[in-house]
Amino acid sequence: MKPTRGTNKVNPAIAIALLNSLRATDTPDEVIEDESFRISLPRRLGLNDVVDAQMRRYAEIRDRRGVISPDEYGNLLQLIDRRPDAVAVFASAGRNLAEARFSEPSRFDRFKGRFTPAGLRRRKLIRAMTNVARALEPGAAIHMVMEVGTDGIDVLAPPLATTTAEGAGCALMTAALEVCAARVGSDAARLSHVLCVGQGDDRCRWITSEPDPSD
Repeated sequence: MKPTRGTNKVNPAIAIALLNSLRATDTPDEVIEDESFRISLPRRLGLNDVVDAQMRRYAEIRDRRGVISPDEYGNLLQLIDRRPDAVAVFASAGRNLAEARFSEPSRFDRFKGRFTPAGLRRRKLIRAMTNVARALEPGAAIHMVMEVGTDGIDVLAPPLATTTAEGAGCALMTAALEVCAARVGSDAARLSHVLCVGQGDDRCRWITSEPDPSD
């Protein structure tokens, strides 16, 4: 989930994760009768042959170290957004992308983190969050927010919010940043999506917080 060189281009790994999430959501938990399956298949977009073909295409682009256009990314977001379970599909893809990008910290890393100055930890986390936003929000303006009691990022004109109804696509970013906060920050870090363009705000803002050790 690394940002591409062009700020308005999209890493095909993101599209693959979205389609993987779609397919996993639409795969039945148990074997069902053939007749029932044929009836339900048209509603199970993730099991469609077209999805498999697109995943192979994106994998080929990834292997060539290519990119996909913002328009194609937007079309994929809108396709998922039409579903009643769109938020869950977006969130699953975001978690999977971030878990592949940010490894689980070792015991030594956690121990070392306790002695790292708070300011340094904050800057490291905000940089990581910024990189996530650059990957998932191609072409958007991204600003760090480091105020007293408020650490996070602002995203202006975010595609995830502007191309989906009521900002449903922001679930992709929120889930990815939650993993980022837990693994780059600390297990106690909490992430909040406090402003959303899809809800009428002028920007999307995500902030992190940690419990006061004295509490």
